[in-house]
Order: sequence, then structure tokens, then C-alpha cells
Amino acid sequence: MAKLESETSPLRGAQTIALSVKSGGTHAIDLYVDVENDKLAREDAQLIRAWAMSPPDSVEPPWTDLLQSARVKVRDRRIVVSLDASSLSKTR
Repeated sequence: MAKLESETSPLRGAQTIALSVKSGGTHAIDLYVDVENDKLAREDAQLIRAWAMSPPDSVEPPWTDLLQSARVKVRDRRIVVSLDASSLSKTR
């Protein structure tokens, strides 16, 4: 888990980030972002969804596939982003 200063993240109110990589053949990654409050969590989740739906031009395959697989949920002040990393294993 990493603690963030507010000026180091484009996500407003982001305080901590944690990453969970599931073992086995699932190719699943969960990213957890805790923010200051519920309202900012909802707003930041919308920003993440927008990035996932339309990645910046600087992002290339297979990373675009990874971003576009994102499922974003909000639980109180926590954002949970679930990613399917199977596109990364295909490029080896």
C-alpha cells in the first residue's frame, strides 16, 4: 500500500493505493484507491472509467487492452478497479 500526497495524483483526494495480483491462471489484478470522501470517490471513479474507455494516444497495445478491460466500482470512499491482464501474457 502506498500513501499519496494530493499533489502527486490526478485523482482528487487520493490517499492510498493498493494493488492485488491474484495467483494462478486468472490474470486478474485489483487496484484499490482510498480517497478523502464518498463524493470524491464517485468523481474519481468517473475519471478512471473515462481513461479506460478512451485511453490516451500515448498508451499502446497491449496496455490499451488492459485499460479497456477495467471494471470500476465505488464502495464508500474506496474505488476498486478490476483489470484482466490476460492481454499482457499473450505478448510474451
